[in-house]
Amino acid sequence: MHIILPSNKSDSTEVPRRKFDATLCSPPKLSPNQVVQNLLNWPNHLGKAFFPHGTVLEVACAKVSSPMEKNIFWRCRRGQWQIKGQALICPDATSVCEYKSNPASRVNVFDAHANEFVSFHQHFARGTHLKFTCAHGFMDQLRGANRVICSAGGELVPKPPHCVPLEVHSERAGPPPIHYVVENGAHSISPDGELVVNSSATVHLHCFYPKEFGQPRWETTSTYRTFPQTWSKGVHSMFMEADAYSLTVSMAQPEDSGFYHCHLPNHRRSVVHLLVKDETCAELASSPHLSIAYSSRSLFIGTHAQFTCAPGLTLLGPSSVTCLNGGRWSRFSPKCQPLQCPPLPVHAEHITALTVTSFKFGGIAKFSCARAFAPNSTSILHCGADGSWSHPAPVCEPISCPATVPVPLHGVLADSRPQKYRDGDVVVFGCERGFMLTGSDFVICQPNGKWSRLQARCQAFCRFPGRPRHGNATTDAREYYLAGERIVYYCTSPGHRLSGENVLECQEGGHWSRKLPKCVRRRRGKI
Repeated sequence: MHIILPSNKSDSTEVPRRKFDATLCSPPKLSPNQVVQNLLNWPNHLGKAFFPHGTVLEVACAKVSSPMEKNIFWRCRRGQWQIKGQALICPDATSVCEYKSNPASRVNVFDAHANEFVSFHQHFARGTHLKFTCAHGFMDQLRGANRVICSAGGELVPKPPHCVPLEVHSERAGPPPIHYVVENGAHSISPDGELVVNSSATVHLHCFYPKEFGQPRWETTSTYRTFPQTWSKGVHSMFMEADAYSLTVSMAQPEDSGFYHCHLPNHRRSVVHLLVKDETCAELASSPHLSIAYSSRSLFIGTHAQFTCAPGLTLLGPSSVTCLNGGRWSRFSPKCQPLQCPPLPVHAEHITALTVTSFKFGGIAKFSCARAFAPNSTSILHCGADGSWSHPAPVCEPISCPATVPVPLHGVLADSRPQKYRDGDVVVFGCERGFMLTGSDFVICQPNGKWSRLQARCQAFCRFPGRPRHGNATTDAREYYLAGERIVYYCTSPGHRLSGENVLECQEGGHWSRKLPKCVRRRRGKI
């Protein structure tokens, strides 16, 4: 009976037991509030991924954004983690506030803790102060408080405000919109909503109101001097026909700082807080690898500095900083470091070893799978100049041999149902009726996913055809004869002779070349 023998290994669904490479670092023990920033889908690797020698994990708080310089770095050194940076204390989920950026709210948001503007969805730790101003300046009105704080209950208190555009042409509208123009000087809107200009700049404040409905008036808390006021038109590209009552501060001086109120006849008013000061930030140090682009040559308050690195390098630190009140930059300048390919996690149930020559450009990563497993793609990865690996990390899958088992011509399997054959499985076969197997009657599924060499043949055979009466064969009878083998007959009695050829040959089809000859009596007188 033909049988299929399974290998003597554990079932393919079980995790194979094997020893890990000693240079691999065990899964890092992070708190639930921490996350690895330089590894995608970190939750999928949490607690079960090993990492090769040379890996650097950037660990940050999971729920709140923080400057890179406040993160900590775990470096794998020959099977041991080395931690660089101060202890990272992350807030729990109940004390974290979420702010969802919405362009329709028309606001600018400034994080007073991190000294940077918020431009996307972020989470903030308890006690964080956020400042709000209108993105369209004094043409909008802020509805709500201009400062909110992340409370202990994980809520922003009070509710974040929004801005609404003020009406330009209507008499019965609310406060008037004010459009400002600064000439011959630098200017910015501070996170507190102040219009900050440098000395000697000329500032035009245009208060929109239809001239036919009455005369607005400007009032200011600055008593240093009086300012010319007049009706204007065509001061805003979107409202070229709108009337505006304008005030001009020429050659602005620090003494001109103060609040400028535009009062309407209907007692509505809007205000601009003007701040005249000559504060600039020091020029940041560049390097052959670090380029800096400034939004203003003067490096005046509000100037943004944008950083880029030379090809093959990446920023370590912020991509931009802002010049704040007091002449200080919002963050320290970044550094340029060689592009690093991302960490390569090793999952214990599949991969026994992973060696990485370097995570920089030109580095090579080589994966090794456990016995009975093989990579589903290339096992060697190259770190490219763009900081990405040449191929996705392979997945080690159970080795299987093709469902089509090599059998000899005219061979048969005991069980022909489709199935998966694993490393070490032995398949035994036989031959069709009328054929006899010679050689090994089995093949083995090898670790390389290929069947062992077929060393068997199914050969046709003939049964012993018998002996004629009064005759015999020159050789003893056998149970079978292979194709090409012969039997020679003769008559045992001198008085008999063969009726035909005395040689029978076994043919490929399993039959004899001719019928069994007979021994017949000789005619009298013939020898």
